[in-house]
Amino acid sequence: MTGDSLEHNTTASAPHINPAEALASGHPPVSPADETSRPDVPVHTDADSSASATADNLANDSIARIDSLPATATSTLSKHAPQRPTPPAWHSGIQPLPRPQVAADNPGIISMFIILFIILSITFKHSRKLFGSLWRDLWSVRRRRRQYTKRTPAESRMVAVFYIQLIIFLALLTQCHFRLLWAQGSDISWSFPRTIVYSLMWLAYYLFSLSAYRTVGYTFGQPITTSLWLRGFNAAQVFAGFGLAIPAAIAVFYPDLAGSAVLWGAAIWLLAHIIFIFKGFRIFYSGLPSILDFFLYLCALEITPLALLYSVAQYIARSPMLAS
Repeated sequence: MTGDSLEHNTTASAPHINPAEALASGHPPVSPADETSRPDVPVHTDADSSASATADNLANDSIARIDSLPATATSTLSKHAPQRPTPPAWHSGIQPLPRPQVAADNPGIISMFIILFIILSITFKHSRKLFGSLWRDLWSVRRRRRQYTKRTPAESRMVAVFYIQLIIFLALLTQCHFRLLWAQGSDISWSFPRTIVYSLMWLAYYLFSLSAYRTVGYTFGQPITTSLWLRGFNAAQVFAGFGLAIPAAIAVFYPDLAGSAVLWGAAIWLLAHIIFIFKGFRIFYSGLPSILDFFLYLCALEITPLALLYSVAQYIARSPMLAS
Protein backbone atom coordinates (compact mmCIF):
# COMPACT_ATOMS: atom_id res chain seq x y z
CA MET A 1 0.00 0.00 0.00
CA THR A 2 2.81 2.37 0.89
CA GLY A 3 4.93 1.53 -2.27
CA ASP A 4 1.93 2.04 -4.56
CA SER A 5 1.25 5.46 -3.05
CA LEU A 6 4.91 6.56 -3.50
CA GLU A 7 4.93 5.49 -7.16
CA HIS A 8 1.68 7.28 -7.74
CA ASN A 9 3.01 10.49 -6.15
CA THR A 10 6.21 10.44 -8.26
CA THR A 11 4.28 10.01 -11.48
CA ALA A 12 1.82 12.69 -10.52
CA SER A 13 4.57 15.21 -9.66
CA ALA A 14 6.38 14.81 -13.03
CA PRO A 15 5.51 17.59 -15.49
CA HIS A 16 3.75 16.70 -18.67
CA ILE A 17 6.10 16.82 -21.77
CA ASN A 18 4.51 17.47 -25.13
CA PRO A 19 6.30 15.26 -27.75
CA ALA A 20 5.60 17.71 -30.58
CA GLU A 21 7.27 20.56 -28.72
CA ALA A 22 10.27 18.36 -27.92
CA LEU A 23 10.72 17.39 -31.54
CA ALA A 24 10.37 21.01 -32.63
CA SER A 25 13.16 22.03 -30.24
CA GLY A 26 15.49 19.42 -31.74
CA HIS A 27 15.57 17.04 -28.75
CA PRO A 28 13.74 13.72 -28.40
CA PRO A 29 11.13 13.54 -25.70
CA VAL A 30 12.87 12.43 -22.55
CA SER A 31 11.18 12.20 -19.21
CA PRO A 32 12.76 13.71 -16.10
CA ALA A 33 13.26 10.24 -14.74
CA ASP A 34 15.31 9.27 -17.83
CA GLU A 35 17.38 12.46 -17.59
CA THR A 36 18.33 11.74 -13.99
CA SER A 37 19.13 8.12 -14.79
CA ARG A 38 21.34 9.03 -17.94
CA PRO A 39 24.22 11.31 -16.99
CA ASP A 40 25.57 11.46 -20.59
CA VAL A 41 22.52 13.40 -21.81
CA PRO A 42 22.86 17.16 -21.05
CA VAL A 43 20.06 18.76 -19.14
CA HIS A 44 18.85 21.93 -20.83
CA THR A 45 17.91 24.68 -18.47
CA ASP A 46 16.64 28.22 -18.88
CA ALA A 47 20.18 29.56 -18.35
CA ASP A 48 21.45 27.59 -21.37
CA SER A 49 18.67 28.93 -23.56
CA SER A 50 19.42 32.48 -22.44
CA ALA A 51 23.16 32.10 -23.21
CA SER A 52 22.43 30.68 -26.66
CA ALA A 53 20.09 33.55 -27.43
CA THR A 54 22.70 36.05 -26.26
CA ALA A 55 25.38 34.47 -28.55
CA ASP A 56 23.02 34.59 -31.52
CA ASN A 57 22.28 38.24 -30.86
CA LEU A 58 26.00 39.08 -30.65
CA ALA A 59 26.72 37.26 -33.93
CA ASN A 60 23.88 39.06 -35.71
CA ASP A 61 25.07 42.37 -34.29
CA SER A 62 28.66 41.74 -35.51
CA ILE A 63 27.44 40.83 -39.00
CA ALA A 64 25.32 43.96 -39.10
CA ARG A 65 28.28 46.12 -38.07
CA ILE A 66 30.55 44.56 -40.73
CA ASP A 67 27.88 45.17 -43.38
CA SER A 68 27.63 48.79 -42.31
CA LEU A 69 31.43 49.39 -42.67
CA PRO A 70 32.70 51.18 -45.80
CA ALA A 71 34.19 49.22 -48.70
CA THR A 72 37.80 50.04 -47.77
CA ALA A 73 37.39 48.69 -44.27
CA THR A 74 35.74 45.57 -45.61
CA SER A 75 38.63 44.96 -48.03
CA THR A 76 41.12 45.46 -45.20
CA LEU A 77 39.31 42.90 -43.10
CA SER A 78 39.30 40.48 -46.01
CA LYS A 79 43.06 40.91 -46.45
CA HIS A 80 43.71 40.03 -42.84
CA ALA A 81 41.31 37.13 -42.93
CA PRO A 82 42.98 33.71 -42.81
CA GLN A 83 43.84 32.53 -46.31
CA ARG A 84 43.98 29.07 -47.66
CA PRO A 85 47.58 27.81 -47.47
CA THR A 86 49.48 27.76 -50.76
CA PRO A 87 50.83 24.34 -51.70
CA PRO A 88 54.65 24.05 -51.85
CA ALA A 89 56.39 24.71 -55.16
CA TRP A 90 57.42 21.11 -55.65
CA HIS A 91 53.74 20.14 -56.06
CA SER A 92 53.45 22.08 -59.31
CA GLY A 93 57.15 22.35 -60.33
CA ILE A 94 59.38 25.36 -61.07
CA GLN A 95 60.00 26.70 -64.54
CA PRO A 96 63.76 26.31 -65.22
CA LEU A 97 65.73 29.39 -66.25
CA PRO A 98 68.43 29.26 -68.93
CA ARG A 99 71.94 29.27 -67.57
CA PRO A 100 73.76 32.52 -68.44
CA GLN A 101 76.63 31.89 -70.82
CA VAL A 102 80.07 33.12 -69.78
CA ALA A 103 83.36 33.11 -71.63
CA ALA A 104 84.76 30.59 -69.15
CA ASP A 105 82.38 27.98 -70.64
CA ASN A 106 84.03 28.30 -74.06
CA PRO A 107 86.90 25.80 -74.37
CA GLY A 108 88.62 27.80 -77.12
CA ILE A 109 88.83 30.98 -75.04
CA ILE A 110 90.01 29.10 -71.96
CA SER A 111 92.68 27.33 -74.02
CA MET A 112 93.84 30.69 -75.36
CA PHE A 113 94.13 32.02 -71.80
CA ILE A 114 96.08 29.00 -70.59
CA ILE A 115 98.55 29.03 -73.49
CA LEU A 116 99.08 32.77 -73.15
CA PHE A 117 99.83 32.60 -69.43
CA ILE A 118 102.20 29.66 -69.93
CA ILE A 119 104.19 31.63 -72.50
CA LEU A 120 104.25 34.68 -70.24
CA SER A 121 105.44 32.65 -67.27
CA ILE A 122 108.32 31.28 -69.36
CA THR A 123 109.45 34.63 -70.76
CA PHE A 124 108.73 36.83 -67.75
CA LYS A 125 111.69 35.69 -65.67
CA HIS A 126 114.10 36.77 -68.45
CA SER A 127 112.56 40.23 -68.91
CA ARG A 128 113.71 42.18 -65.82
CA LYS A 129 116.30 44.10 -67.79
CA LEU A 130 113.81 44.65 -70.59
CA PHE A 131 111.27 46.23 -68.25
CA GLY A 132 113.83 48.75 -67.04
CA SER A 133 114.57 49.68 -70.65
CA LEU A 134 110.87 49.92 -71.50
CA TRP A 135 110.22 52.22 -68.54
CA ARG A 136 112.93 54.60 -69.78
CA ASP A 137 111.56 54.41 -73.32
CA LEU A 138 108.11 55.38 -72.04
CA TRP A 139 109.21 58.78 -70.70
CA SER A 140 112.67 59.69 -71.91
CA VAL A 141 113.17 62.14 -74.79
CA ARG A 142 116.93 62.47 -74.47
CA ARG A 143 118.58 62.12 -77.85
CA ARG A 144 121.48 59.89 -76.96
CA ARG A 145 122.48 57.67 -79.82
CA ARG A 146 123.81 54.86 -77.67
CA GLN A 147 120.34 54.27 -76.24
CA TYR A 148 118.85 53.42 -79.63
CA THR A 149 120.86 50.43 -80.67
CA LYS A 150 118.84 47.48 -81.89
CA ARG A 151 117.35 45.15 -79.33
CA THR A 152 118.66 41.66 -78.88
CA PRO A 153 116.68 38.80 -80.48
CA ALA A 154 115.52 37.65 -77.03
CA GLU A 155 114.18 41.12 -76.20
CA SER A 156 112.45 41.34 -79.59
CA ARG A 157 110.75 37.98 -78.96
CA MET A 158 109.57 39.12 -75.54
CA VAL A 159 108.16 42.35 -76.98
CA ALA A 160 106.32 40.29 -79.63
CA VAL A 161 104.86 38.05 -76.89
CA PHE A 162 103.74 41.13 -74.96
CA TYR A 163 102.03 42.43 -78.11
CA ILE A 164 100.21 39.10 -78.53
CA GLN A 165 99.05 39.38 -74.92
CA LEU A 166 97.77 42.91 -75.53
CA ILE A 167 95.94 41.93 -78.72
CA ILE A 168 94.17 38.95 -77.08
CA PHE A 169 93.08 41.00 -74.07
CA LEU A 170 91.78 43.77 -76.34
CA ALA A 171 89.87 41.19 -78.42
CA LEU A 172 88.17 39.75 -75.32
CA LEU A 173 87.26 43.18 -73.93
CA THR A 174 85.94 44.30 -77.32
CA GLN A 175 83.67 41.26 -77.56
CA CYS A 176 82.51 41.79 -73.99
CA HIS A 177 81.73 45.45 -74.74
CA PHE A 178 79.39 44.63 -77.61
CA ARG A 179 77.71 41.83 -75.63
CA LEU A 180 76.87 44.34 -72.90
CA LEU A 181 75.93 47.08 -75.38
CA TRP A 182 73.43 44.91 -77.28
CA ALA A 183 72.35 42.60 -74.47
CA GLN A 184 68.67 43.61 -74.86
CA GLY A 185 68.52 43.87 -78.61
CA SER A 186 70.23 40.73 -79.88
CA ASP A 187 71.78 37.49 -78.76
CA ILE A 188 75.57 37.88 -79.01
CA SER A 189 77.18 34.97 -77.24
CA TRP A 190 80.83 34.37 -76.47
CA SER A 191 82.38 32.94 -79.61
CA PHE A 192 85.90 31.67 -80.16
CA PRO A 193 85.87 32.44 -83.93
CA ARG A 194 84.75 35.99 -83.15
CA THR A 195 87.62 36.32 -80.65
CA ILE A 196 90.07 35.22 -83.34
CA VAL A 197 88.67 37.76 -85.81
CA TYR A 198 88.87 40.53 -83.20
CA SER A 199 92.48 39.55 -82.54
CA LEU A 200 93.28 39.79 -86.25
CA MET A 201 91.53 43.18 -86.34
CA TRP A 202 93.71 44.55 -83.51
CA LEU A 203 96.81 43.02 -85.10
CA ALA A 204 96.06 44.86 -88.35
CA TYR A 205 95.55 48.08 -86.39
CA TYR A 206 98.95 47.83 -84.69
CA LEU A 207 100.75 46.90 -87.90
CA PHE A 208 99.18 49.92 -89.59
CA SER A 209 100.08 52.17 -86.64
CA LEU A 210 103.72 51.09 -86.54
CA SER A 211 104.05 51.55 -90.31
CA ALA A 212 102.36 54.97 -90.22
CA TYR A 213 104.45 56.20 -87.28
CA ARG A 214 107.63 55.05 -88.96
CA THR A 215 106.68 56.80 -92.20
CA VAL A 216 105.73 60.07 -90.49
CA GLY A 217 108.82 59.98 -88.28
CA TYR A 218 111.25 59.55 -91.15
CA THR A 219 109.37 62.16 -93.23
CA PHE A 220 109.16 64.96 -90.66
CA GLY A 221 111.95 64.04 -88.25
CA GLN A 222 115.29 62.34 -87.91
CA PRO A 223 116.17 58.69 -87.39
CA ILE A 224 116.98 59.31 -83.72
CA THR A 225 113.65 61.06 -83.03
CA THR A 226 111.79 58.38 -84.96
CA SER A 227 113.44 55.66 -82.89
CA LEU A 228 112.55 57.57 -79.71
CA TRP A 229 108.94 57.82 -80.83
CA LEU A 230 108.57 54.17 -81.83
CA ARG A 231 110.21 52.94 -78.64
CA GLY A 232 107.77 55.04 -76.66
CA PHE A 233 104.88 53.48 -78.56
CA ASN A 234 106.13 49.94 -77.91
CA ALA A 235 106.69 50.66 -74.23
CA ALA A 236 103.22 52.18 -73.81
CA GLN A 237 101.54 49.18 -75.45
CA VAL A 238 103.54 46.62 -73.42
CA PHE A 239 102.56 48.25 -70.13
CA ALA A 240 98.97 48.57 -71.36
CA GLY A 241 98.96 44.83 -72.06
CA PHE A 242 99.94 44.03 -68.49
CA GLY A 243 97.41 46.52 -67.19
CA LEU A 244 94.63 44.86 -69.22
CA ALA A 245 95.30 41.41 -67.75
CA ILE A 246 93.09 41.92 -64.69
CA PRO A 247 90.10 43.55 -66.54
CA ALA A 248 90.19 40.81 -69.19
CA ALA A 249 90.23 38.06 -66.57
CA ILE A 250 87.31 39.68 -64.74
CA ALA A 251 85.31 39.98 -67.97
CA VAL A 252 85.84 36.27 -68.68
CA PHE A 253 85.36 34.72 -65.25
CA TYR A 254 83.07 37.22 -63.46
CA PRO A 255 80.27 38.26 -65.85
CA ASP A 256 78.49 40.31 -63.16
CA LEU A 257 81.50 42.69 -63.12
CA ALA A 258 82.02 42.71 -66.89
CA GLY A 259 80.76 46.28 -67.33
CA SER A 260 83.25 47.69 -64.83
CA ALA A 261 86.02 45.57 -66.34
CA VAL A 262 85.39 47.00 -69.81
CA LEU A 263 85.45 50.56 -68.45
CA TRP A 264 88.69 49.98 -66.58
CA GLY A 265 90.25 48.33 -69.62
CA ALA A 266 89.31 51.26 -71.86
CA ALA A 267 90.72 53.73 -69.31
CA ILE A 268 94.03 51.85 -69.08
CA TRP A 269 94.41 51.64 -72.86
CA LEU A 270 93.55 55.32 -73.35
CA LEU A 271 95.98 56.34 -70.60
CA ALA A 272 98.82 54.46 -72.28
CA HIS A 273 97.94 56.05 -75.62
CA ILE A 274 97.79 59.55 -74.11
CA ILE A 275 101.26 59.04 -72.58
CA PHE A 276 102.57 58.07 -76.01
CA ILE A 277 100.92 61.06 -77.70
CA PHE A 278 102.33 63.42 -75.05
CA LYS A 279 105.83 62.01 -75.62
CA GLY A 280 105.44 62.52 -79.36
CA PHE A 281 104.43 66.13 -78.78
CA ARG A 282 107.55 66.68 -76.64
CA ILE A 283 109.75 65.15 -79.35
CA PHE A 284 108.40 66.99 -82.39
CA TYR A 285 107.35 70.33 -80.91
CA SER A 286 109.44 73.11 -82.40
CA GLY A 287 107.18 76.17 -82.27
CA LEU A 288 103.68 77.32 -83.13
CA PRO A 289 103.66 75.88 -86.68
CA SER A 290 104.25 72.40 -85.25
CA ILE A 291 100.97 72.64 -83.32
CA LEU A 292 99.03 72.56 -86.59
CA ASP A 293 101.04 69.54 -87.70
CA PHE A 294 100.27 67.92 -84.35
CA PHE A 295 96.50 68.33 -84.82
CA LEU A 296 96.72 66.94 -88.34
CA TYR A 297 98.61 63.96 -86.94
CA LEU A 298 95.90 63.40 -84.29
CA CYS A 299 93.14 63.40 -86.88
CA ALA A 300 94.99 61.26 -89.43
CA LEU A 301 96.69 58.66 -87.24
CA GLU A 302 94.76 58.56 -83.96
CA ILE A 303 91.10 59.56 -84.31
CA THR A 304 90.25 58.35 -87.83
CA PRO A 305 91.76 54.83 -87.49
CA LEU A 306 89.98 54.31 -84.17
CA ALA A 307 86.65 55.38 -85.68
CA LEU A 308 87.12 52.93 -88.57
CA LEU A 309 88.21 50.25 -86.11
CA TYR A 310 85.01 50.69 -84.09
CA SER A 311 82.88 50.39 -87.23
CA VAL A 312 84.63 47.16 -88.20
CA ALA A 313 84.18 45.82 -84.66
CA GLN A 314 80.44 46.53 -84.88
CA TYR A 315 80.21 44.63 -88.15
CA ILE A 316 82.05 41.66 -86.64
CA ALA A 317 79.76 41.66 -83.61
CA ARG A 318 76.65 41.52 -85.82
CA SER A 319 77.99 38.90 -88.21
CA PRO A 320 75.96 35.66 -87.89
CA MET A 321 78.80 33.65 -89.43
CA LEU A 322 80.89 34.09 -86.26
CA ALA A 323 78.19 33.12 -83.75
CA SER A 324 79.27 29.50 -83.28
